[in-house]
Amino acid sequence: MVSTVAAATKFQKSDFARNLVYEMILRGSDSAAAPAKTRNNRPFPDHGVLMGVISKVVDSIYLNVVNAGHTLGDLPPELSELCIHLVGAPTFAAIVHKLTRSNGDNLLICEGFQPDLLLWILSHFDGSIRIVLAGTQIFERTAKYGSRSLSVMIETVCTLKQCVKGHSRIQLLELRGEAWTALESAYDEADIKVTTGHRSRLYSSNLGDPSRLLNRDEIYRVRVLVQKLATWMFDVPISSTSQQDIEFSADVSHSSSACELRIGDLFSQWPDIIDDRSEKSDGAMTSMAFILDHLSDTRLSDGTGMAMSTISMFCNCFPAVVDLLKDVSDRCRCRACRNEETRDDYQKECLRRAAIDHLHMMIGHSIADAFGVEDASGLLPLEDYVKEISDLLSRLVRGVVKWDQWFNVAASTALGYSPINAQRSQRPTSDRPRRDIVAVQFGSKVCVAKWLGTKRTMHAHECFTLDIAEGQIPGVLGDCTFFQAAPTGEGHFDTYRARSYSSDGPSIVAA
Repeated sequence: MVSTVAAATKFQKSDFARNLVYEMILRGSDSAAAPAKTRNNRPFPDHGVLMGVISKVVDSIYLNVVNAGHTLGDLPPELSELCIHLVGAPTFAAIVHKLTRSNGDNLLICEGFQPDLLLWILSHFDGSIRIVLAGTQIFERTAKYGSRSLSVMIETVCTLKQCVKGHSRIQLLELRGEAWTALESAYDEADIKVTTGHRSRLYSSNLGDPSRLLNRDEIYRVRVLVQKLATWMFDVPISSTSQQDIEFSADVSHSSSACELRIGDLFSQWPDIIDDRSEKSDGAMTSMAFILDHLSDTRLSDGTGMAMSTISMFCNCFPAVVDLLKDVSDRCRCRACRNEETRDDYQKECLRRAAIDHLHMMIGHSIADAFGVEDASGLLPLEDYVKEISDLLSRLVRGVVKWDQWFNVAASTALGYSPINAQRSQRPTSDRPRRDIVAVQFGSKVCVAKWLGTKRTMHAHECFTLDIAEGQIPGVLGDCTFFQAAPTGEGHFDTYRARSYSSDGPSIVAA
């Protein structure tokens, strides 16, 4: 089941994995010819009961195995440029069921490239495999153990640049004597959205990224803009302001040339995107005319004292975003863009929304990169993530840099939890004041401040660092637990002890 969940979530989210496991169980019980409540002359749970159990198991595998980076790997490089077409869970399960029950050689005919099904086959089929694209063999793997063979014929030459949509026909045949006999045939819609639940490299335009709606030029412009934003952001002068919390005051209107400390000095490394000198990023370091020298609270509100929306805040503080959104809006066909409504009105598939979400995601990745995070979780809820990045930037232009918020962005990028949950865990009570978050346990992975538990006094330079490990902190219950810190000495970075807060209630855990 673990390998099935890993294959199912390579190009779709966990909902598909749940449905796939459910369909496989039904076919394994010969359910198609049996009544709903009695299959194989035995009582069988109804859909709701069975799906409840399956969801628990699949979600646990997804969180503790797949999100930890344990997957089936990538498809062979010969198949990497082919356009992805997906079938539904019933068809996927039917093909797998008939293939595993077959005793002879098989032929799988696909109208389009089926990567998740092929990934499952490459991981489970012990015979030789041959893949043919439009009459040309492009991949072959000889058998190590089994004597059976499987030939996969992909009929349509379809690439990522030019996709042929329509129905996705798939058929499985078995060689019986000298003739091929059909075992399973199905037609599925080929417009199933491609996404991923697996981990991906930072800054990569992965399958679940909002950039799937943008063209290459727009993605490039977002990347260039993020390089400029990150270069400015990490060069902002700061000074320490608190002896109880790890908090700094930022002066966004002045140059860092004469300052003693800047945001970049808080980290052990600068994000790779700043130093990207690849051909596509050539010229990305050109200075940008940020209008930050006259910032005031009125520029960050809508005139009624309410905080601005994400797009308004960006456009008012960083005018370079306006040009990008205008060009993207001209290509968008959503109602808001067609009617030239305000920049804050957009629909789910709006290109302006996709551009601003991708911009936020890339900024979040640059922060995580500076903390030392190497890859991003596929579990991360994009909407909550964008809100947290927007709030972080809003605080920055107001002159506030707080450790726990920047740590929260980096940790949620690495682990995949909702950063909004961290804010909820920090709500003070009558017997518990608000403290900084210093560690997070999410599933089988842990993010912890690198200086936590040290006996020496820590300084501001390079204090924004974290360690990531796989495992469980002793005494922690629940899938997601946040650890808050209370200073034990008078030094700003003295030793801390941690208190954890989980969905099951607070518990004390020694750091």
